[in-house]
Amino acid sequence: DVLRHGIIDLKYSHTFAAGKYRDNPQTAMYFAIAPNAPWMTYAVCDGKSVMTDHYNRDDVAPIENKIANFWQWLDAFPDFKKLYLENWESKGDK
Repeated sequence: DVLRHGIIDLKYSHTFAAGKYRDNPQTAMYFAIAPNAPWMTYAVCDGKSVMTDHYNRDDVAPIENKIANFWQWLDAFPDFKKLYLENWESKGDK
């Protein structure tokens, strides 16, 4: 992945659809960790061609919305929330 004046994410996929990554949490998270990046482009290769899917920052809802929705969902399913809290760890937690 490339973070400079914008964000470029490289993907390999057998299928491509414009707009596929707009609501993807990865898109919103990248905008959060690169607050000065005005745009993000996915360069998607299917093994024969490279297609691009481009988003401006204003096209993507902030990651905080997705995080809040996730916690609301976990609150509705206490057993899943318990499993999540007991088993989730970040890379540096080991």
